[in-house]
Amino acid sequence: MRDYTNKITEMAEDGSISWETIAREALERMSEDEVESMCVECDWITPDDFDDEDGDDDEDDDVFDSLDDEDCGDDDEDVKPEGGFDEPDDEESVSDRIGW
Repeated sequence: MRDYTNKITEMAEDGSISWETIAREALERMSEDEVESMCVECDWITPDDFDDEDGDDDEDDDVFDSLDDEDCGDDDEDVKPEGGFDEPDDEESVSDRIGW
């Protein structure tokens, strides 16, 4: 059973957490090979979309650095400060903040 998947989907649908936050967290935890596989399987990005003349894969590039706030999420969502996610004010965990 997909208890966590179902719960996080339900939370996104009722607005408790944004899809953008879920996507960013998931992408950060996936390996670059997993992200590439997902992109290719979903026909979002293919290896041909990259102009890599020298053949080096620069895995240090952070795709999120190139995104503008207006490119992500709904217009009525709070705009996050550039370069990061909301950090808890104290030492509470993510699961404590979202009620798991």
